[in-house]
Amino acid sequence: MQNAREEVITFADLLVDAEVERRKVNLETVCKYWIGILDRYMGWILPNELVVVGADTWMGKSEIAYKIAVTNAQRGKKVLLFALEWDLNEVALRYMQRTISESVPLKTIDFRFNRKQEHSEYVDHIIKWLDKEEWVQNLLIFKKQQVPTMELLASMIEQMKDWVDMIIIDHLHYIQFSSATQEIEEIGKVMRQVKQITDTIKKPIIIMSHLRKRKKADDPTEQDLYWSSNIAKEANT
Repeated sequence: MQNAREEVITFADLLVDAEVERRKVNLETVCKYWIGILDRYMGWILPNELVVVGADTWMGKSEIAYKIAVTNAQRGKKVLLFALEWDLNEVALRYMQRTISESVPLKTIDFRFNRKQEHSEYVDHIIKWLDKEEWVQNLLIFKKQQVPTMELLASMIEQMKDWVDMIIIDHLHYIQFSSATQEIEEIGKVMRQVKQITDTIKKPIIIMSHLRKRKKADDPTEQDLYWSSNIAKEANT
């Protein structure tokens, strides 16, 4: 039988150990949100941090995921993006739309349907310019040919853990669950798996999540995360 004293730690020793671990974090190498208000209030994203971003539909969750992914890649971080809500090409089209609109006003027509020669020339120029940019090799996007299971995502992350600095899953409710009748239980299981992954590989994971429909237009809380409050329970942030 194990000695019970060996299985506990005094709070005094715990404080010292926690401070030692805190000082090990090199703020020169960790990722950031690169979104002003988040960086001001939250600072950096720690290596084993699990972040959940919850918002109503059409409030810009995917836009946040996209910006965090691209901006970190541009700053030398290797990012694995599971853009589960988008068509694959939308990631590229969104970048083109933004880049072109900095030079040419796009007021009346979506870039995807614009066939003007001037826009084609801009696209050709951007593609040629990007070919010389190193950061475009830093961003890997999951080729969503079908709705993935958590087992598939976990397997991919395990194989790529030494390559990536950050994983973004956009978003949680597009993962295929083994049981359609036990969604709450499945969500809790997925969140525990994701948290275990972050603790094991020491790389941050950001998950985007829907909020459930609310009768009142109050500010949302953790309890409003769609399907289960277990989503917030497993998250660090």
